[in-house]
Amino acid sequence: MTNPIKKYFQHLTTAIFSVAMVAGLGANLFYLGQWLKPNLRFMAENLDADYSTKMLAKWPHEYEYFQFVCEQIPEDAVVGVPPRRWYNRFVRRLIHTPYMLYPRQARSMNSVPWRRPRDLTHSLYIANPSSNSTWPPGVGDRTIHFMPRRFTVFVDQLEIGDANSGWEIIEDFEDSSGAPLLKPVTNDSARIVHGHEISTQEARSGRHSELIDVEYESTEGDRWGMEVNYPLSPESPGAALYIQANQVEGVRMFAIVQFENGSEQAFFSQPNGKPYPINRNYRAPYYYQQFLWERLEIPDLQSRAARFAGRQRWPRENLTLKTMGIEIIYPRAKRWGVVEIR
Repeated sequence: MTNPIKKYFQHLTTAIFSVAMVAGLGANLFYLGQWLKPNLRFMAENLDADYSTKMLAKWPHEYEYFQFVCEQIPEDAVVGVPPRRWYNRFVRRLIHTPYMLYPRQARSMNSVPWRRPRDLTHSLYIANPSSNSTWPPGVGDRTIHFMPRRFTVFVDQLEIGDANSGWEIIEDFEDSSGAPLLKPVTNDSARIVHGHEISTQEARSGRHSELIDVEYESTEGDRWGMEVNYPLSPESPGAALYIQANQVEGVRMFAIVQFENGSEQAFFSQPNGKPYPINRNYRAPYYYQQFLWERLEIPDLQSRAARFAGRQRWPRENLTLKTMGIEIIYPRAKRWGVVEIR
């Protein structure tokens, strides 16, 4: 191989390497800008924001949880922290536990065997819904302070129909004269209602939606709905509504169908999956996607109800959508808290 050919390949290799370096640097700068943009916007718009507002903007769920823990235990407490396999999307950053708990001390602990430091006074209590187990194991009759969960849900645009024949809006909360339309369907004695009103703060269509602001220590299903008494037909076989909720997988749509013989049965959509920040007084960081509305629907409500009627040997005709609304679900398996060790 002659020297000119060697030089040509050397120059080509250098050029390719340079282009790759520039492209990589450009991509990194682009993603850095995407990460900085919402954070810089938040800082510019909230120059006088207090510490809690800033922390809720950065780590909304984690900060709320550790605020609760710090309220329950003294400042000289020594707190056990679970092993990494217990981290999940609710508390993703337990590496910040020492900072969040200060001046309390944090102690890392092994799961098997559970080696408890002698000076330990408390432990974080974390449930794992996927395996239906909790940490730490073997708490026995020790006192557990459970963290209540507050659900803030906006509901708008109740619809019936399907994708083929189109969806018909049967309630948009515009003609309610200020009175809430969704009523509690279940009698949940553990419910604490902080607010229930027609709101102008958020609306998907028009200028109004309905706000339900409630708190639970736990609930297996708290339903809020309204009677619609709408006949289900092949032209209108499904039901849907829109929500904004501050808790992921905590809200689902329910629809109660009345059959020809007067019997009733509830059907449910999949739980929601889009959260907005706990504190709504600031612009959402990029990972919250600016308060997205989410559609919950049961597109095959009529066919599901007809199949259910067939299994019960009831008439499949004259099906009526009697009540529809939302169900808030916060089972005990998802509870969080802090355990008193001694």
